[in-house]
Amino acid sequence: MVQWLIYAGFACLVVSGFALRGFPSVDREQGQYRTEDPQDRQLKRKIVNWSALLAVIFFLLAGLSAYIGSKL
Repeated sequence: MVQWLIYAGFACLVVSGFALRGFPSVDREQGQYRTEDPQDRQLKRKIVNWSALLAVIFFLLAGLSAYIGSKL
């Protein structure tokens, strides 16, 4: 179970990375930011915030379940 929670956490981090467009080059990112609609930016920011929060929650649950599993 711990392994699947860690996978889910990394999947959320990948989603937030793609939503932030953190993987393309800086020049391409600046060009896309200027042509982007402000409402699209707000939607992407919400996606990034929620997926990052979910990633933290999944990692905390994985750590908690690993800790509880080691005590039993």
